[in-house]
Amino acid sequence: RWGLVTMADEPAQLVLAFIGHHLDLGADAIHLFLDQPQPDIQAALGDLSNCNVIVTDDAYWQEVHGCARPGAQTRRQELNANHVYETCDLDWLVHMDADEFLIPKGNLRTELGYVPEGIGYLLMPTLERAWPADPFPDQIFAGAFRAQLPGRLSVQRHVFSNRAPFTLRGLSGHVRGKSFARTKQGYRMGMHRPMP
Repeated sequence: RWGLVTMADEPAQLVLAFIGHHLDLGADAIHLFLDQPQPDIQAALGDLSNCNVIVTDDAYWQEVHGCARPGAQTRRQELNANHVYETCDLDWLVHMDADEFLIPKGNLRTELGYVPEGIGYLLMPTLERAWPADPFPDQIFAGAFRAQLPGRLSVQRHVFSNRAPFTLRGLSGHVRGKSFARTKQGYRMGMHRPMP
């Protein structure tokens, strides 16, 4: 059984696409933490038994974490991800942002079933959306995506010329990837990989 946890403060269309996509991939559970009330999202997802929608208001922070709402978004994400990791009935959990989508080559349940028992997490590299000049794709999974380039700056300069200093290994976002963490291993969930 696998699932994911995310904290969102995004437009409803993006959040609903994120949820629908991952349910279609076979996620057994999605834990969606809303950083503020979003009635349209709450209404759209309210009847889904495998999508747990939690509004993280002041009462939530006091009741679940025994603290006031942390100011840093990353701290809120970390606390929510670890709460799910410690309490869920999944075998594998991945923390993702609502604008990140898994695009597996095969069935995730099958692939995760092949992982030997001693492996605690799987690090997945990320691709980054790249917009070609023409034509614009008609849906979010069409068009161009960038992968990381080798670490040598000379390769990045060759590809990006004067824009190379604005990338890290060819990406404008993070290069750490995301991780599926095996649950019940005593990890602390990080934003990109679990920590012992």
